[in-house]
Amino acid sequence: MMEEPVEVWSMLNHAWKKSLLPVLVLLLLSGCGGMKAEEANSTDAKPQEPDAGASEKETAPKEQEAPAASTDGNDSMNKGEKEEDTEGKAQFMQFIAVSVPAIGQQEMAIREKVQAGVDLYEMNGDKEAAREALDEGISEYDSLVEQAESLPAESDELKPVKEELVNGFKLYRDTLDLIRKAIDDPSLSTKVEEKTLEYGESVERYRTLVDDISKEYGIDYELAPPS
Repeated sequence: MMEEPVEVWSMLNHAWKKSLLPVLVLLLLSGCGGMKAEEANSTDAKPQEPDAGASEKETAPKEQEAPAASTDGNDSMNKGEKEEDTEGKAQFMQFIAVSVPAIGQQEMAIREKVQAGVDLYEMNGDKEAAREALDEGISEYDSLVEQAESLPAESDELKPVKEELVNGFKLYRDTLDLIRKAIDDPSLSTKVEEKTLEYGESVERYRTLVDDISKEYGIDYELAPPS
């Protein structure tokens, strides 16, 4: 009599509902376009034509120029703050719209392979197929962790985002490891559930961090639907 398979797929499916992927693959609505528009405005702006009183201003007494000169310090400060904001926004966009989705595409491929192996187990009790698929998935998640750890995140606001991203990949890798062990020890299903909840909390923290920074920079986006 064939042994009844542990409901591995149901455990995987529950974990995947809390996937990082909906966060990683962001559909940016105005972020990139807004940045391009700002760059265009800064480089293509037409010089203003001199007004009729320009010659009079040139011959005005030096005493009248003094008040304008006193604002140079504030102008420099404002310019510095604007440049810092622009640089911070560019770093955030590079991280969340380019670097992270590239890793997310790899994650999708990993999950498809894991799913294929687990499907064989669910259909005919092929434990070996599930073990091999999960072992490979765990190994490839190790690679995702390394890639996430190597992503540049120099700004103070990006560092916690990167840390939570890495943490999320580690937690999901650990979830796969527990599911793999649960094939031979069904009593571990409770620990799988606990780890899945821990992973879900990490996902929510990541989402909050991304959302807060996006609002700060005026970037509108929507989450891609789970795949």
